[in-house]
Amino acid sequence: PRSDHRAPASGADAEAVTAPAALEAQIRSLRTERMFEQLGAHPRVVATLTGASASSDRRASSRHREGPTHVGRAVNLIRWGVAVKTVQRAQFSLVATAYTRLLAADFEPADAVRAAFVHVSAMFPPVAPLSFDRCFEVISMFDARWGAAEPSFDLLTCPRCRAGFLASRTDRERPHCPFCALLRTPEKY
Repeated sequence: PRSDHRAPASGADAEAVTAPAALEAQIRSLRTERMFEQLGAHPRVVATLTGASASSDRRASSRHREGPTHVGRAVNLIRWGVAVKTVQRAQFSLVATAYTRLLAADFEPADAVRAAFVHVSAMFPPVAPLSFDRCFEVISMFDARWGAAEPSFDLLTCPRCRAGFLASRTDRERPHCPFCALLRTPEKY
């Protein structure tokens, strides 16, 4: 043992050692919050992903409800195949596929949704931009996280093109692949 090394003599010394670690964790949390805000995440989504407390106005609101965190109108699950644009269904499917792969590679769920969003957003021109909040909502309903009690989507494999695509479990129509539709009539999209 080195002569200049001493074990903490009291509880106060141990607290002094953990204070920098707590400060470091707080700085990490603030950086994560800022990163999600820069991606366009709504404050409720940021609070859900970072574990920060939700704003007091949301908790006090009479409209506050349990369930998936969403901003604006909820995703139409009953008419998913026709109410959501084909390009958006393809984008959400790509985000879900990337998210699933990142989870399999031991990413934390919040990091996986961020990385999947950034990756898929870079693939598409700004003409069809993705909304982080909507991607978060779809992923939470796909993976039954962040307030979703059970999965609302399945990631199916198209028998024709072998692409993975999201299908709503409650859609009235038979699931159909958005990638095949894009390939059949690209001028339409």
